[in-house]
Amino acid sequence: MPPEGQGYQGVILWVYPHPASVVVNLGELYREPAFEDALRHNRNDILGYADGAGRYGNDQSEVVLEIASVTQQGIYSIGGHSSPFDQLVDLAADELYGSDATSAQRAELLAKAEHIRTEAGPRWLAPDATQRVLARLEPHVERLGEIKRHQDGTVE
Repeated sequence: MPPEGQGYQGVILWVYPHPASVVVNLGELYREPAFEDALRHNRNDILGYADGAGRYGNDQSEVVLEIASVTQQGIYSIGGHSSPFDQLVDLAADELYGSDATSAQRAELLAKAEHIRTEAGPRWLAPDATQRVLARLEPHVERLGEIKRHQDGTVE
């Protein structure tokens, strides 16, 4: 996920892919001497090399898949970013006290919430929490799909 995280939702899938869905198996690719030679030879021309292949090499054992659809049961975890903690407290103050919340009210709320500061930021949900979120979303899936299709221009 990008550092700013705006509008992005990460998903870890739990799938048993059909061999035809494998686009590239990086573990196999890194076992090819020609690939390793090409990486070394071209590393200065590869955008992000130091943060990807140059840093991790084959440590991640990743496989890139092409999958047309996934069921709810295939979603292992959901992750994403939240707003910075102070911004969340400001939003909470607006909800509690209205947009004219005083600086004293905001400071009091910040002091009360300080113990949960570390909860803001990127998070991956545990599988049981992921299933609870998915269950809450289930009644809205069709409507959200319609909105997405309209945004993408696939529905007139």
